[in-house]
Amino acid sequence: MLSFARQVGKGVPCKDVILHARASSSKENNLNVKKLGGVSLAHSEAGVHKVFEEAGCSLPVRIQHVDLCSQKAVPFVTMSSWVRFLANTNRMKYLVGTSDASRRQSLCAEFWERFRCIRPNHPIFDMSKDQKLLLKDAIPILHHGDEGRSFCKKPIMILSSHGMLGSGCSKADVKQDSKISMHENPMLLNMLGSTITTQFIFAALPQKLYKDTPEALDKMLAIYSEDLRALALDGVQVVEAGKTKKLWFWCLGAKGDLPYLAKCGHFTRTYSMCPKQSKSKKPCGGICWDCLAGKEGGQQEHPWEDMRLTASWISTCGVAPAWTNPGPLLRIPHDRATWFYRADLWHCFHLGCGKSFAASAVVVLLEALESLKNVDDRLNFMSRDFQAFCKRTKSYSYATSVTKDFLGWKNHKDMPQGHWHKGFITTVLLEWLEDFLTRHFLDTKDPLILEIVSLHMVNQALLGCFWFV
Repeated sequence: MLSFARQVGKGVPCKDVILHARASSSKENNLNVKKLGGVSLAHSEAGVHKVFEEAGCSLPVRIQHVDLCSQKAVPFVTMSSWVRFLANTNRMKYLVGTSDASRRQSLCAEFWERFRCIRPNHPIFDMSKDQKLLLKDAIPILHHGDEGRSFCKKPIMILSSHGMLGSGCSKADVKQDSKISMHENPMLLNMLGSTITTQFIFAALPQKLYKDTPEALDKMLAIYSEDLRALALDGVQVVEAGKTKKLWFWCLGAKGDLPYLAKCGHFTRTYSMCPKQSKSKKPCGGICWDCLAGKEGGQQEHPWEDMRLTASWISTCGVAPAWTNPGPLLRIPHDRATWFYRADLWHCFHLGCGKSFAASAVVVLLEALESLKNVDDRLNFMSRDFQAFCKRTKSYSYATSVTKDFLGWKNHKDMPQGHWHKGFITTVLLEWLEDFLTRHFLDTKDPLILEIVSLHMVNQALLGCFWFV
């Protein structure tokens, strides 16, 4: 039975586990395997985990319950329960990338020294100075919130935590070398392995629990925050490598898409308030929780479209937080409040400015293909080239052709928006455009095309982000 549980732990879908059990039940005289094979495929997740629990294959992690205004007995698992389990069972590698206690201490100590260079005023350094904690035993973590989809595509809010350090990233062929000192080693990201083993869930809330009663989400986040506050300030006693010691866990930020950050932070300035026209009847109050980008009216306006290094909104960062009532997550110890909320690169670039850039770049190249007479011929040419690139590089893309609808481009007067909703499409398009420009327009002096050439630097910068800290 344990072999089936390990399959789920490695990310195998519950439906596949059921089918495997059905194939094995005729060969094994095991009642639990027969029960597993009898689970309905229509309710695979709930059924499989129920059988595992009855067979004693579930994790010994305490599940608690709280009554919300919208529902009674909502289950949750605190991070303190997770860390006790991980430390006491020698599974700290799922939080820091290693289960070796001495190496974990060296890794954490080096992390905080690097972190001190960019955030010297963080309260953890005051506690270390006052000898209230040991940096080598303080583990950095992050909060993550995301509204996913459940049965019938109904929204469900997933609240979780994960370690900042891990085993690396599939895009980066780099490893730590135990033969050299820690300060010369890269610090690997936590992006390898099944999310079951790297993301530690706090609660899963169907939208009906918080849509009309936002205080329900606030209450859950308040419970979460108090637990993380205690882990940071008081620490927790665990048994690591056979020795009882105290570990501290410091949450350095909350990350998620912009709608989630707006909900958990009580933001009064969000991207959804972005002006849709050049002039508005009501002046925009801003679109960012950290700066005054997009603010209209008053003595000085701060255009959000200004991407120059001298943009006026840069000097407003941290000046006026975008809330009147702080969100519950700010109960977690932090330095600058606006820094605690972290913009998600995947949503902001791959589904934001990067998507607009990719669509606009394709349109610029379309207009530069003067050898082809009309737009349809140019679109067909670009489509064939894109399909050939995907086949040659074995890159998957559900986009089978480059069309006006795909680009979100009606005519030459419109700005292309990009009508795809998967971030990896942006990645594939940028890789294709970089490849396309190495085969076309090599000697161009067109200033617009020369600006597209900068995407090589964009791709390299993004790759660098995923190598190491």
